[in-house]
Amino acid sequence: MSARLFIGLAALLQTTIALTEFNQSTLYDQFDLTEGEVLIADFCDIGCRIYVSFPDSSIDFAKKIVVQNNNSDDNSTLYDISRWTNTDPMGYYRIEAGTEATMVNTNEDGMMGPIAIWVVRDDTLSNEQTITTIERELPSDATNDAESTRTTSYSPNSQTDM
Repeated sequence: MSARLFIGLAALLQTTIALTEFNQSTLYDQFDLTEGEVLIADFCDIGCRIYVSFPDSSIDFAKKIVVQNNNSDDNSTLYDISRWTNTDPMGYYRIEAGTEATMVNTNEDGMMGPIAIWVVRDDTLSNEQTITTIERELPSDATNDAESTRTTSYSPNSQTDM
């Protein structure tokens, strides 16, 4: 009986959407993007920022996931967003108030690697908060090759809104 229960729970967990919603932010991962498109709608009605993190092994996947601004032609890949810093141009992708955006996975058959996308509402950001850059090396026994993790950063004291 316990083996059947374990198998049933394992199957359920494998099909569970990984979306994590907080009051003023939402965390997506690769499992949320396997179906092709994720609409970021009312959540960003007052404006928001998108931060991205992924290991080097997911670079090719991140290059084929596009954040499309549904009100303009201002589109960027998750890879492009991950390469921005506090000085070039800002470390995040900005969605203006009243704008809808869609994340589109153009990878063949929805293939994905580990990716984290954090969407943060503008009313969350204040002068007391800082999102820092994390650069770390994974132990070589954790993966076939050591890889670094990319994380974009935001510090409100060093930014100007565009």
